[in-house]
Amino acid sequence: MDPVGKSAGVPSLLPSGRAADDREKARLEEACRDFEGIFLADLWKNMMKSARALGAGDKRTYAVLEDLAVEMSSESLSEGEGVGLWKVLYSQLVKALPEAKRS
Repeated sequence: MDPVGKSAGVPSLLPSGRAADDREKARLEEACRDFEGIFLADLWKNMMKSARALGAGDKRTYAVLEDLAVEMSSESLSEGEGVGLWKVLYSQLVKALPEAKRS
């Protein structure tokens, strides 16, 4: 009996072969890039908050727009080559993929 259904003419729902490996690696790369963008946005927001604490305080009329601009800028930066954090994460995490997915 074939539990996946190949012998019955039903296509397999399980990922197989090189395409599945590439998809897993692509998903890992996307997650690493997303993490870098989120990290940069949070870092940038905290730097701005610290700078305001030294100055006039937190009297921001357009606080939401400033935060959105920071998030968009960070996302845009990480979509290109980024600052390289995603590459470091990817190179470490790809080792955790099963052997077939790494090659």
